Amino acid sequence: MIEAEAGMGKSRMIDELHRQADAMRVLTLAGTGDAVEQITPYYAWRKVFLHILEQEGAHESDAQRDWVLNRLGPNPAIRDRAPVLNAVMPMELPETDVSLQMTAQVRAETIRALCIQLLNSFIAGVPAALMV
Repeated sequence: MIEAEAGMGKSRMIDELHRQADAMRVLTLAGTGDAVEQITPYYAWRKVFLHILEQEGAHESDAQRDWVLNRLGPNPAIRDRAPVLNAVMPMELPETDVSLQMTAQVRAETIRALCIQLLNSFIAGVPAALMV
């Protein structure tokens, strides 16, 4: 975690890390915050997942939904939880009975678990750097 006052060189350091990762052919995924969106949950992760979807050629919302559901696999118990990912990616997956009944804590835990599953699926053994 990098934390410092404005003007201390955080952005320069991240740029250098990104440059070195590129030189080493390390996949780089980066997410950023936004002062206006600071109360939007998971906002910093949106850019990471939109980059992944773009890399996978999923530019349209239907293609994005298909990619996510394919990566989550055929298990109906997992697919019934997929609508919680709407908080991270604007896919507009319809809520299911399972997702509607989740408490805030279960929803947050499920979002984390599914995001990790999607990241692992995308990276699949490739050297990667994640900067959020």
